[in-house]
Amino acid sequence: MYDWNDLRVLLAVGRQGSTLGAARLLRTSQSTAARRIAALEAALGVTLFERRQEGYRLTEQGRGLFAEAARVEAAALALADAAAAMARGAAGTLRVTTIDIAASALILPGLPEFQAAHPAVHVDLIAGDEMLDIARGEADVGLRFGQRPGDPALVLRRLGRIGVGLYCSRDYAAAQGLPADAAALDRHALIRGIGHIDTRPQHRWLAEVAPRARIAHRSNSTLGILDAVRRGIGIGSLPCLMADADPTLLRVLPPMPEFAAEVWLVTAEATRRLPHVRAFVDFFAPRLRRQLAAAGA
Repeated sequence: MYDWNDLRVLLAVGRQGSTLGAARLLRTSQSTAARRIAALEAALGVTLFERRQEGYRLTEQGRGLFAEAARVEAAALALADAAAAMARGAAGTLRVTTIDIAASALILPGLPEFQAAHPAVHVDLIAGDEMLDIARGEADVGLRFGQRPGDPALVLRRLGRIGVGLYCSRDYAAAQGLPADAAALDRHALIRGIGHIDTRPQHRWLAEVAPRARIAHRSNSTLGILDAVRRGIGIGSLPCLMADADPTLLRVLPPMPEFAAEVWLVTAEATRRLPHVRAFVDFFAPRLRRQLAAAGA
């Protein structure tokens, strides 16, 4: 069994590119850093670094294990943050805002565990497309999708990317078949958005690629589009993380990378250190990162 502390040395050397840089970061000696890397390689049975005159470079095996070590580090930091939040006695009402489908699929499943750990924190979950102003205190935490929020008064954590694809129900596919390509969408019934939702890139693309398609239904929410797709009304665009988990749905076409959206956990600089805000962020940030990474974009 390797020494867990040597993972810190692996990360430091990988990030700094040398044992000297790692030693400075870890406040130890260069010879100790080099010795710990050698010990870790011996324990694992793999060569982690190429030793070059200009420094240490991760091997292919080293890159894979470096990524795993980074996940261990993130989990350890999350545990420490969660313990610190408990010690601070997080309490109060927390207003969390996001779109409806993310509230249902991403936040609600984790709330029982969060509230078991923080029984004095009451979460008000505000689901909808209205963009509440977190910097002005309209909400404490936001789960946002798309471009990076530009307000300097906000503190952002990028959680990953979420893919978007076209889906239909199995009943629809049995009755109407599946389009062979994007051009064939013109001969199918489509489900589109209303107002702000219809300005999203995937809906604009649908309007351009299938201008003669029958619009069978429109909805002002992503949950509404999901419900219509489930009922076999037509083909609609949905987040892959949610739609792929539904056994009644089928992917119509492969997800297009240009429609993937960045996912951000947003707090205000003025309130991010409040115990109940910090407790929520420390709990949900690693959880959501894992979900997004597992789903891919």
